[in-house]
Amino acid sequence: MPKDLDDTYAQILCRIDEDRSDTVITILKWLAYSARPLQIEELADIVTVKVDSTPRIDLEARFLEPRDLLTICSSLVTTNLELKGSAIGQMVGEQIKLAHLSVRDYLTSKRILSSKAFTYSIQEMRAHDTIAQICLAYLLQFGEDNELPEPEVSQPHFPLSKYAAKYWPYHINASGTESEEVVRLCMELFTNTKAFEAWINIYDTDMVSSEGQMADGPPFRASPLYYVSQVGLKKPVQLLLDNGARCSQYGGIYGYALQAAAAAGHHTTCQILLEGGRENIGADPDAQGGAANNALNAACQEGHLGVVKILLQKKANVNITGGTFANPLQAASAGGFYQIVEVLIGAGANVDRVGGHYRTSLIAASYGGHEKVVEVLLANGAEIESTDTSGRTPLSQAASEGRTNVVRLLLKNGADVNHEDNDGWGPLDEASPGGHYDCVVALLEAGAAVNAVDKEGNTALHFTAAQPHPKVVRLLLDNGADIHLANSRREQVIYSAAWAGRYANLQILLEFGANVNALADYMW
Repeated sequence: MPKDLDDTYAQILCRIDEDRSDTVITILKWLAYSARPLQIEELADIVTVKVDSTPRIDLEARFLEPRDLLTICSSLVTTNLELKGSAIGQMVGEQIKLAHLSVRDYLTSKRILSSKAFTYSIQEMRAHDTIAQICLAYLLQFGEDNELPEPEVSQPHFPLSKYAAKYWPYHINASGTESEEVVRLCMELFTNTKAFEAWINIYDTDMVSSEGQMADGPPFRASPLYYVSQVGLKKPVQLLLDNGARCSQYGGIYGYALQAAAAAGHHTTCQILLEGGRENIGADPDAQGGAANNALNAACQEGHLGVVKILLQKKANVNITGGTFANPLQAASAGGFYQIVEVLIGAGANVDRVGGHYRTSLIAASYGGHEKVVEVLLANGAEIESTDTSGRTPLSQAASEGRTNVVRLLLKNGADVNHEDNDGWGPLDEASPGGHYDCVVALLEAGAAVNAVDKEGNTALHFTAAQPHPKVVRLLLDNGADIHLANSRREQVIYSAAWAGRYANLQILLEFGANVNALADYMW
């Protein structure tokens, strides 16, 4: 009888036929370190992969029935049905996993090394490397001279294809190294046009990298250098550059390889691209085009400080214009990346440059509620009364989103509490209908005019009475809001609550003496 759980697993492993031990080890590596749960059909197909042979896939090695996989792994694995779809559920497949977390713990522990089952020891880095090799070899089958189905319809015929196409870069990066064998397979994938196109057709990493750009896709298919830069593989990038790949080739969502690497945060890859290869000039840090317009914008809006520093070291223009946020400082401010904001300002960024979605960096930071960024910008002289195209100031933007800490910070630094936008709305009109009670308190304490009217004669109370925020309605009334004030259509506040069906607000308004018989236009 086994002495303990470890001994139980050791006995199970030692009973596996020797001629199947390599297959079992590979299966256990996949189950221990796969990026997501595996369908039994996916895992069963790894036995067909021959990494060092041609063809790469031996179809005759397939199990006649995928569930036969369970017989060679004994009691170490289990299955469960995966249900998706409606509330009742729709069976879409059978998942396979290790029977218990303790199995993975034993296989990856040092304890197994001193047992009789030591040959089944699994090391994480090597496991990821093995999985990456199998994924790459699986994809390379589509580049061989054979009559395989088109990749986009290959899932029933080659069930591992979608996993392999999506996760091979993940496993290489997770391995912490780029082994010689992995690099060789990568280069074969990137230089075999048929295999490369098959990979992109199955899973295009570019099409899931930039939300909002997915509908139409990139104007031009990106190069292998672009894709390998996007997934952050250092050695293949250098080899492609040394063999003549051009950083200036345009294509893909981000336009250039440097932008793709910058957006993904691969700072070492960016360094390689900027330095170039043998007889091949490096990437232009200020090249413009693509989703982010330039590499510095791409790094700033995603918060990649290391990439920002490298680009600035390579003399990237800190005030370059273009893109959704118009400039790198606004991109970093919108994301709340205060360390990047400090670095950009230290490199000479103009804190008041106007343009882009938010018009100024201070507005971007205030809208997002990024208090530290607001502090840095104000400390470096940002214009506190800057306005967007609608005339709204940073204070109005912060108030509209209920950013109480930023509201108080702006007020402390002298922001105009009664500044009106193009429609006559002030910060109080922004905060009140949103139900931002604490913001309303801060604004009232700072002297906000509770009865200020917009261009149509509406007050903050008019707007708020139509919303489900009775606590704010009472707060405004307690602070002197005029319950009888009518707008340009002669509608008193009670009209707003009645039209919107706000019962709780009506009760409060009547409590404060609202006129239930007030007449507006058309004698309503």
